[in-house]
Amino acid sequence: MARSILSSLSWSYEIFKSIIENKDNGRAHFIYELMDAVSFTEKSSIKAQQYYSAVERALTRELEGDE
Repeated sequence: MARSILSSLSWSYEIFKSIIENKDNGRAHFIYELMDAVSFTEKSSIKAQQYYSAVERALTRELEGDE
């Protein structure tokens, strides 16, 4: 299932470092690595945090993940 979802995407799944699929139910974990860290402290950039959160939500939606 994970690979079939990925094959239907308009972008490459090469962004993921690893894909771990449960063969029993077709669910999977997609592992990716950020090029730059995003910190979530009180002195961190709010815009960077919001951008990270937006990308995470978009990936979750696109991959039909648990929200």
